[in-house]
This record gives sequence, C-alpha cells and structure tokens, in this order.
Amino acid sequence: MALFSGSNSSSRMMQRAKQLAERIVSSMRAQGYLNIEYILTERQMKIVASKSDGSPQTTYLTLPRRALH
Repeated sequence: MALFSGSNSSSRMMQRAKQLAERIVSSMRAQGYLNIEYILTERQMKIVASKSDGSPQTTYLTLPRRALH
C-alpha cells in the first residue's frame, strides 16, 4: 500500500470514491430506493436514501487513508 503523496494521489482516490458512490447509488436504485443523495468528502461518504414506504436512511462510509491496490 502506498501513502498519498500529494494532490494527484488524492485526486485519484476521490475519483475512485466517486465511482464507488455511483455504483452504490445504482445498486440502491435496483433495490427500490428513491431520492438517493451522497456527499463525498476526503475521508467520508454519506448516503441518504428512502424507500417509498419509509423515512430516509443515512449510511456513513469511511474512506481509507491509503491507496488500495
């Protein structure tokens, strides 16, 4: 595993996190969730979604500090 070594590595990690968030949103839509939103920061992903029969649910994912290979 490599440590982040500047903005280029950080930018790549954020791009990978965004791709992951988009995959999660797609999967949640397939499961019947509506109004899916995500907030992505350098260290955390927050996903808020609801099904038609319930109140919104919030999930937090902590992103790794190191690049995964």
